[in-house]
Amino acid sequence: MQPVPLYRAYVVLWAGIGGWLLGVVVLFADFPFWNFDGLPWNDWRGIGSDGPFLLWATAICVQPAAWLLAFPAIRAIARRWRTPTAARSFEVNAATVTLLILAVVIGPLPPLLGLRDPADTIPNHTVKRALINAAGLALALYAIRAMWYLAMKTRTLASPGQADEAVVLHQQARGDLQILLGILGALVTLAVISAAALRGLTLRVDADEALPPELVIIDGIVLSFLLGLIYVPAYLTLQQAGQRLRDEIAPMPPISNPAFGERLDQRSRLDALFGLDISPTMSLRSSVAILSPLLGSLTSLIPDLVS
Repeated sequence: MQPVPLYRAYVVLWAGIGGWLLGVVVLFADFPFWNFDGLPWNDWRGIGSDGPFLLWATAICVQPAAWLLAFPAIRAIARRWRTPTAARSFEVNAATVTLLILAVVIGPLPPLLGLRDPADTIPNHTVKRALINAAGLALALYAIRAMWYLAMKTRTLASPGQADEAVVLHQQARGDLQILLGILGALVTLAVISAAALRGLTLRVDADEALPPELVIIDGIVLSFLLGLIYVPAYLTLQQAGQRLRDEIAPMPPISNPAFGERLDQRSRLDALFGLDISPTMSLRSSVAILSPLLGSLTSLIPDLVS
């Protein structure tokens, strides 16, 4: 299997700059038609020196840059594990529809019901945020489906007579799963940080209509919870596949067998190979990735929480 593609430094820089410029275009494409009446800025010079606005705009523009950098890795992993059967499976498609429904409930529905409608910030800000959020959701779903493809494939790894190939696939699946978790954690954390920056901007525009800090924290809690629901089943599936492979390669003999001690050592080495003996480092890394949206929401709102 081919590894996740790595690009030269200048390609990474170009992709990052290109994504940043894409975010700038989304925010400022209609700038010549802006009407500053009712806004705290009289002209473009006021915007250019306003800290809350610059922070929010930066948080928005960083997201497309992250998408362009993450997309090649997600595409490579999705192609590696996707099969026609998995792509058409009820399991993957039902879970995808469920996530889309949840995304609508969490995202556009509250403002439509008047539950989370912040103060106006810049012209057409609702449409612009919707475009950014929709693109981020599409990429996140692509990564999530790749994770589900991977989980489906690992269920059939322990086929008799194919242990060598299965071991290689299991190692590849472990690495790909961690990459996808890291990417998803980064994507949703950037979205939460942009929501916190939006709160600061709405405070600047109209403190009475600003986003309450509790909503930003709720976003972090919900996204961390969803990330855990997505990752943990795939991770447990991979662990079960590793256990089956270990039992196929080194079955547990009776205790009275003279080779019991040697076989036990072999199984211990296989546990380490398949990640069945979860080290504190690996556990901590996964937990931090899953909790990154919540941690991002809390750290970005420390001034509000301690005031």
